[in-house]
Amino acid sequence: MDLAADEDQCPGAQLVLAAATELFAAHGYDGVSVTAVARQAGVSKANVFHHFVSKEQLYLEVLKRAVSINLEKMAPVICGKADFQTRLTQMIRLRLEHMFSNDSGTRLVMREVMEGDGTRVQTLANRVFHRNLEEGMAFFETARKRGEVRADLDPKLSALLVSSVCVTFFQCREVMRHTHYAELMDSVGHFAGATATALLRGMQPLPVPARRATRKVTA
Repeated sequence: MDLAADEDQCPGAQLVLAAATELFAAHGYDGVSVTAVARQAGVSKANVFHHFVSKEQLYLEVLKRAVSINLEKMAPVICGKADFQTRLTQMIRLRLEHMFSNDSGTRLVMREVMEGDGTRVQTLANRVFHRNLEEGMAFFETARKRGEVRADLDPKLSALLVSSVCVTFFQCREVMRHTHYAELMDSVGHFAGATATALLRGMQPLPVPARRATRKVTA
């Protein structure tokens, strides 16, 4: 059972999700019981099962919420009328802001990806990360169809690059702020803009404008 849109707004479900996120992030899947989640949320165990049919389903919903950005925010970025670089910057910024606003959930997702068993990682790929991957590919595919990027651009690789830089910023920001990267890591907005520029323009030098021929004036 997936969490329905109206259920997602239910205060009881939100309490359970918040408590479960905190506990799973601290102790992992095996270290948390439904009883502990109920106690943390201040509800009965039966109330937890009213919203989520099993501990596994609750865990997946916690992970799904950690990676899912509000569609109302993401849709204008994917299909909006702003220029491509502006939309790319917005997409990176939205992803980073979501990651930091869901700090515990983000760290839990990263730990699960790195340390989770094969079966659960496969479930994550199919039920948690699928929408995010589709959104990323749709963004670059839309830009390709509009002629805003190269026709041979691989949308999957491009989406992966964006995800990679977001993870790097999230994981390394505090350390990098004490190095020569301090200015780059100063803010989410600055990093998003700099990353969008680097991805869009690449590493090749910009073409040198052709010099206009000057007409020689003779007496």
